[in-house]
Amino acid sequence: MTIHKPTEAAPMPDGGQLRETWARIAADPRPARPWRDGAAFPWADPVFSERMLRLHLDQSTHMASRSLPVIRAHVGWLEDRLAEAFGDAAPRRVLDVACGPGLYCHELARRGHRAWGGDVAPAALRHARAPPRPRDWTAGSTPPISRTRTRRCPRTSPASMR
Repeated sequence: MTIHKPTEAAPMPDGGQLRETWARIAADPRPARPWRDGAAFPWADPVFSERMLRLHLDQSTHMASRSLPVIRAHVGWLEDRLAEAFGDAAPRRVLDVACGPGLYCHELARRGHRAWGGDVAPAALRHARAPPRPRDWTAGSTPPISRTRTRRCPRTSPASMR
């Protein structure tokens, strides 16, 4: 296993490697087993949420969110794959489920895309909406997912990042 420093982007697979990985997953005859331990964590608990937010924002560890240079590398990789798939580099509309403090949404908007995120963690969402609030963010509501309590996360646009 290779460990990367928080400021160092992990190498991203090229399109061929990604297609090969997806083909291997698709050919696997075993049924997919969803992650079931998520409900064991008190994601919506305010105290737990505050602790998780501190981890999300800590640039010295990848225990929650990646560091900003790695997030930028991931978003660049995603933009390249979208351009390959759709034949252009037009701005996209992106949904970030479990957006946490909105770090990927913010980077996507900074690059000209529209991003909308939803999460159940109150501290992370408070951070995603915190001042300086970009001037044209609007709060979007999330539909209930199963019995999980949902919270609203900002919808971002390119103009909001100026």
